[in-house]
Amino acid sequence: MQTALALTNNLGFAVNYMYNKDENLNNDYTKGNYVEAAIGYFQPVNKNGVFEIYGGFGGGRQHHQYKQTEIDFEGISNYYNTADLSYTKLYLQPAWGYHFKICELALSTRFSSLSFNDVTTDLNKDQSAYNDVFSLTGQKHYFIEPAITFRIGLENIKAQLQYIYSGYLNSNHLDLFEQQHFSIGFVFCVNKKDQQQLPKE
Repeated sequence: MQTALALTNNLGFAVNYMYNKDENLNNDYTKGNYVEAAIGYFQPVNKNGVFEIYGGFGGGRQHHQYKQTEIDFEGISNYYNTADLSYTKLYLQPAWGYHFKICELALSTRFSSLSFNDVTTDLNKDQSAYNDVFSLTGQKHYFIEPAITFRIGLENIKAQLQYIYSGYLNSNHLDLFEQQHFSIGFVFCVNKKDQQQLPKE
């Protein structure tokens, strides 16, 4: 869920929230939540363009469950280990957009720094997931995340398609982060003033 508010003709404020849950065929699963807030500057450019830049801070938690299977003379036994992580993120996001009567197009890039602050787990050191979990701690993780966003619809409601690529910038590459994300949603405008900041065609 994403929300944004124009505080003045050039100053904006945004709050975003995300919840996710994912389970694979091995009955491992992940769930978590994340919230962030940002403040930024936006400026109409020429007839249909707008430039904006936002800086923000966010934080979240993740819960992971790992299924382990043991086979012995008594049969097959399943047991579960867990890991809980909390993290914070700082980011800077410039964007360039174009606004027309029924559609909008935006190109943006987010530069972010991610830090895992607290990790608790009952995993054993001889389990591969143990090394994955603790490889996240003790360092900052840097990303560059270019995105393209397309909206189409009516004046106050539009369908939104967004594609994000996440590039991990640290030299010790970790294959533990989502590299691509595609989303579909709707955008509602509750105040026409925001749309009138750009000159009409």
